[in-house]
Amino acid sequence: MVFIGNMWRGIVQMNSGLQSIVVLACLIAGFAALYYARGLTRTDYTGDGNATRKTMSIILYVIGVILLLLALICLAAVFAQLIGM
Repeated sequence: MVFIGNMWRGIVQMNSGLQSIVVLACLIAGFAALYYARGLTRTDYTGDGNATRKTMSIILYVIGVILLLLALICLAAVFAQLIGM
């Protein structure tokens, strides 16, 4: 909880141009990670590398979800300044 509070304060203290860049970067990276992870879930009938693909797809899904949540927090910080928080 302390990490999220510190991250929130850091993002709110950024200027709005940098906040929007961070939001866009997190959105693009998050969606790219989810898209790539989905491509890794295809079944390989030869049996080679299925465990590696499954592990990589799980890791990429987790990274993608974390980046999208970070983008949501950054977006909330952008609008927090507009309403005077």
